[in-house]
Amino acid sequence: MRVARLASVVCVVLAAGSARAEEIDNPEFASWSKFKKGTVVTMKTTSAAANFTSEIGMTTTLVEVGADKVTVETTTVSKFNGMEFKSPAAKREITKTIKLPAGVKKDDFKGGKPPGTTKEGTETIKIGGTEYKQRSARGLKPR
Repeated sequence: MRVARLASVVCVVLAAGSARAEEIDNPEFASWSKFKKGTVVTMKTTSAAANFTSEIGMTTTLVEVGADKVTVETTTVSKFNGMEFKSPAAKREITKTIKLPAGVKKDDFKGGKPPGTTKEGTETIKIGGTEYKQRSARGLKPR
């Protein structure tokens, strides 16, 4: 009885392992891998409203470049009304490929229109008395 149960568990595990997820190229890896180790990207956002000022600076440094992955380290400094807050550095590995979730196919990532898009265009929306033009896609289905 135990042998039969163990055999069925092994069969299920082997079957699950053989159904491997598809992978696609990671565009973030493709972008970072073109640069040398030590490359730095800095973004800064400043805003002021009702006597309240804020400034957020985010610095991302390329710390390792390999054939199958790159590693970046991001630090953030936030200033709110003269007070400064530093976040600890966070390292992140970016792999060359990305495994797709179950049920998602590689063919869904050919580029172009998102799956389910039936119409694209431009529309104008009004927010707080100001009009903004934006591109829109109709017919998208939520996942």
